[in-house]
Amino acid sequence: MTDEITEMASSVTSKVEAVRRFFADSKAKNHPIKEHPVSKQEEYVRDLYLEMLCVVSQYQNGNPENAFILVKRIMASCDETQSLQEYIKRSLEITQERIAEFIKQCKDNELCEIFMVDSMLLSCSNGSPNIMQVLFLTEFGDMLGFDKDKMVELSKFALTILKQDSEEYQSLLKQENAYVQVNLLGYAKEFVSGLLIFTEKKIYYYTKELSNHPFEKELNLSNVDEVIIENFTFANDTIVINDVKKLQIINCVFRDYEKKNNFGYCEKLVINARNVDLIIIDRSIFKYCICRGKGTAPLRLISVTNLIIKDSRFDNIQNPVGYYDSCTSGGVLYFSGHSMSEILIDHCEFNNCSVGGDNCAAIIYKKSLKNARINYSLFSRCKGSYLFGDYVFPLQEEHNQYVDCAPTKKR
Repeated sequence: MTDEITEMASSVTSKVEAVRRFFADSKAKNHPIKEHPVSKQEEYVRDLYLEMLCVVSQYQNGNPENAFILVKRIMASCDETQSLQEYIKRSLEITQERIAEFIKQCKDNELCEIFMVDSMLLSCSNGSPNIMQVLFLTEFGDMLGFDKDKMVELSKFALTILKQDSEEYQSLLKQENAYVQVNLLGYAKEFVSGLLIFTEKKIYYYTKELSNHPFEKELNLSNVDEVIIENFTFANDTIVINDVKKLQIINCVFRDYEKKNNFGYCEKLVINARNVDLIIIDRSIFKYCICRGKGTAPLRLISVTNLIIKDSRFDNIQNPVGYYDSCTSGGVLYFSGHSMSEILIDHCEFNNCSVGGDNCAAIIYKKSLKNARINYSLFSRCKGSYLFGDYVFPLQEEHNQYVDCAPTKKR
């Protein structure tokens, strides 16, 4: 009987160990290091990179299993890799010529900084790295062309990743390390809330899950190539964008706005953009926004060349107008300035959006437009003189629904 119990216990232990291995493998697949730069490389460079990560994982490491989990998380962001066992096997056969080739490929493909940060994280997989691991990374850094200051900076980035410290990470962002910021997106997106990238070309505000924004009442950005704002809720707070090539609003909520001034003309609304080449609003919600004023709407866009709104919803957007009730206003969108080349609205909902006054457009007011397309969208209880201003036509539309709405255009 005792032997049977012992045998059963051994069997259970074996199965539990198999389950634990399954958990470890699943952890890597469920938590990939997304947007890792090596995932965009061709197969030869990618495989060489993963081999070298396995070398770092095993050097002076009595138990490299934790390090291999990180390697697998990086592999999970890549397509059609070899097995981890294959990369481990190749790492055991590494030669000086192979290392020299890897260093060349790192420099040619701008992978030096990300490899060094990866290596620093791997060396800490079982706690603090030992002196031999530190010496190895220092020598490797020298071969990659890093001086002391650069190595210190990269180690600070690695430390904030290990600590998952958002504020400390943001304190390291500066124009001089723009390339490092872009390459570390996959790590930073796991814990940074707020400013994720800050360079002369790109500003990126991000939080992993939808949450209240960390700004003052007005976020004012200008003179940059690209602005991205993702996963934030704004309540009566304004975004002002000037002289930007591209603005992206991704999975944001804008709610509870009421804006007006003594002249009935609103300047500070939900989104105010001027001189922007392209605006993309994706998977966002605008609700309970009231703007009182002629020549405006919650989204006031001046000299904006292209606008794309997709998979978004607009609920209870109102513009009572006032100011003698003559109207050059839109209930939702108002455009002025030079001609738009394109507006695309795709898979969106507009519910209870309205504008008061005479000759007013409940959804879009635009004085001049070359191309407007609205596809697969729902308009419900949207009121005004009509939905789209005279100059929006000819309008290309496909598979839209209109429920209890004003006419699409002036009759």
